[in-house]
Amino acid sequence: MAILAGLQRNLVGATGGESFLFDIAAFAQYLVALPMFMLADVVVGRRMNQAIGYLRGSGLLDVEPQRRFDATVKTLTRIRDVRFIYVVLFGLSYITPILWATEELTNGVSTWHAPLRGGHESLSWSGWWLAAVAMPLFQFVLYRWIWKYVTWIALLWTTARLDLRLRAIHPDRMGGLAFVGLVQTYFAVLIFAYGCVTAAVAMQNFVVIGVAIPPSAWLMVGAFVIGAPTLFLAPLLVFTPRLIDLKTTACRHFGQTSSILAAAVDTTHGEPVHADGVGSFANAARSYEMASRIRLVPFDLHSALQLVLAAVAPMLPIMSTIFHGHALSRETLFEVVRRLVGG
Repeated sequence: MAILAGLQRNLVGATGGESFLFDIAAFAQYLVALPMFMLADVVVGRRMNQAIGYLRGSGLLDVEPQRRFDATVKTLTRIRDVRFIYVVLFGLSYITPILWATEELTNGVSTWHAPLRGGHESLSWSGWWLAAVAMPLFQFVLYRWIWKYVTWIALLWTTARLDLRLRAIHPDRMGGLAFVGLVQTYFAVLIFAYGCVTAAVAMQNFVVIGVAIPPSAWLMVGAFVIGAPTLFLAPLLVFTPRLIDLKTTACRHFGQTSSILAAAVDTTHGEPVHADGVGSFANAARSYEMASRIRLVPFDLHSALQLVLAAVAPMLPIMSTIFHGHALSRETLFEVVRRLVGG
């Protein structure tokens, strides 16, 4: 796009909207977010496969649940990879560019991708590339990840309904499910990538184009910072009923056992105490303490903070702009870029 924009002298125009080099949103979308979405295929995809392998080999599934789990994985993998789905997604990826091009050619605003010449708007060469290649590619990658995430949620939901052999005294304090919950933290890559696009679009409007900052801007930032992490943590709540049941049952069992053993080692009345009884009581007491500390969700504060930070980081420029009213004057921005390109 940069080459095509340069050939038509749209790198630096008379206004921010007519200057390709001032389009913060385009740079964020195609140089930051798109590569990160593709990187997530490796990073997140690998962790998903490791979680599936962990569930198969951790002892959490007995023979029959294991068979049902394997069948579910096979079915969902087949559904996820159906070619027809991707053909549909590819078709859907052109809806946004068509709507965008229609708006660009009728809004009467001159931009680097649809310059206004003699009262007539038409797509520039870089505008055609944006509409026909770049934008559909980004939308397709985004839609593909949405589809993959839907199938992942379906796997979590199905797994939670199996007869899991959760362990009350597992050191992860989540019955052995911590590794599954850890997978969700790697979705921080997607949160950060999409956050960069959201933030860049807002900065493009506020700083380059000069749109007045609306009072609702803080709500937009807050909605993303809270909503994005919630989107990836909420599916783990399907395991909460199982963890509640595990904690309740384990505390009752180890509590009763501790009470019986406590009576056996109580020296209040001067009875002799056998060493084995003291050891058994100590083990039961430790087991009760571990059971009482079981988390009711298969993630911890550290995992949640990772996702929140991934959402906050790209929002910092917007927060600064909203707080100060402006981040950098358009005139200063134009002058800096013109000097860099020698214009």
